[in-house]
Amino acid sequence: MNIITLTKNNLEQEHICCAISNSKDSQVASKKQWLYRTFDDGLVFKKCDVRGKCFIEYIPAEKAWSPIEGNGYMFINCLWVSGQFKGQGFSNLLLEECIKDSKEKGKNGLVVLSSKKKLPYLSDPGFLKHKGFLLADTAKPYYELMHLPFCENIAAPHFKRHVKTPHIAEPGFVLYYTNQCPFTAKYVPIIESLAKQKAIPFKSIRFETAEQAQNSPAPYTSYSLFYNGEFVTHEILNDKKFDKVLAGESTITVTGADFNKLLEKHKLSQDKLQSLRFEAVDGYSMEIPSELLANRQILLVYSVDSKPLTEKEAPIWVVIPEERAMYWVKNIQYIHLNETAASAAVAAGKITFMETAFQKLTSADYDGEKTVLGKELLETAGMNEKTAKLTIFAADGLIKSETFQILSSAQISTEGEYAPKITGDKIPEGMRVKNLLSICADENALVSFNSCLVATGSTTMGEKTGIAVSKLFKLLSMNEAEFYTFTAADGYTKDIAKSDIAKGIILMNDKGELETYFDGLPKNTCVRNLASIIAK
Repeated sequence: MNIITLTKNNLEQEHICCAISNSKDSQVASKKQWLYRTFDDGLVFKKCDVRGKCFIEYIPAEKAWSPIEGNGYMFINCLWVSGQFKGQGFSNLLLEECIKDSKEKGKNGLVVLSSKKKLPYLSDPGFLKHKGFLLADTAKPYYELMHLPFCENIAAPHFKRHVKTPHIAEPGFVLYYTNQCPFTAKYVPIIESLAKQKAIPFKSIRFETAEQAQNSPAPYTSYSLFYNGEFVTHEILNDKKFDKVLAGESTITVTGADFNKLLEKHKLSQDKLQSLRFEAVDGYSMEIPSELLANRQILLVYSVDSKPLTEKEAPIWVVIPEERAMYWVKNIQYIHLNETAASAAVAAGKITFMETAFQKLTSADYDGEKTVLGKELLETAGMNEKTAKLTIFAADGLIKSETFQILSSAQISTEGEYAPKITGDKIPEGMRVKNLLSICADENALVSFNSCLVATGSTTMGEKTGIAVSKLFKLLSMNEAEFYTFTAADGYTKDIAKSDIAKGIILMNDKGELETYFDGLPKNTCVRNLASIIAK
């Protein structure tokens, strides 16, 4: 993969990955202006030669727009690989390029801002730890400073003392931001306008220099919002998310039994289960993945705020403190214990690819992302009002059942960090699902190629890299058959024998279309703009 380094000379001709648009767009213009000024301080922006989010940006720590002390280190502003480029080794490639460049420049190591668990806009702590990064320092409420020293006996970097507990003296809302992230150019004016309309005290402060940013009251200088002196969020808010901040969060007091203690009475342990499924009286069910089982307390609640559960909540309401409400299930009827790993699908006879289906559907903007109607997407896979139950699988291990009526009212994002994502005004926050892997019903599997690529890892055959068809079939529990029909969006079909499946991969080509490649088979077995696969 060719890597392009942005400079003052090619900046106007090259796109900046995270905001791909014309140069007149406010986001693109603000970011490029910031880059142009900051190149003189040693900023480096490297990207893979693709059209999408696949880049790394770093700068000497002494010049970093971050309140840290890390002389001799290289500070990573952003490492972002998303969408179709996930799971292909590009994150490793870009990080290795940064390490090589930093060593050649005589740096002591790398330093990067992360968090206790993966959060938007912050580097993934799991990936960093896997690559050998160590914890250097922490700051409230969730920030972690990670570093990768190049040699022994090098002092670790650390946060400046004043950001260990972010706090300011000013009342009302105060937003600190920079143009290091291009999205601030679009969304800061939006919430400034909203605050003005609602007569809410609001002040925005843009850092214009590295020195100003190094004295920021919070670790993340691209965007940090405070209210009445207290830190609120580092996530860049649109108007709807800002409305939610204004509305605040509700707190409840619950009384119930610790589920793990109940299991112990039966010589079982919560953290030994692969997954756990709670089923409500109306048939709604929610699968709790093994990661949560190992790290979260589960309560079987029978009283809320000192009051008994209502008829719609009783007899038991499952509550997982400090976890999203999606996993909280009321009106529990059955508890299913799973001691073996779950598949990413029910048995499938037909696979329909979301990425190809998106091309035919009308898109609309929601929360700053392109989306399609859930009903229209489901219908591309033969799912309709007669479909009894849909099973949703997400990349994080979430498994839940849902009705066609509810999913048809949703919007499905086609782009963005968590795409495909179930969202929309008619879908409560707790029911939204990120990084969809598949939606299955009646042997039909509506599948995200990008999410499956992350789940299976990439395979190379010849000069092609993508998902091994055999791994995809295993992941989705594809029915066994003597032949499988691969169908393109234009109706072209090709039957592939069961014995040849192990020779095939599915990849995303330069046009952003799915296509097949079978090693050693004739060229006419290549199906471009792949729409579906059927077991015959």
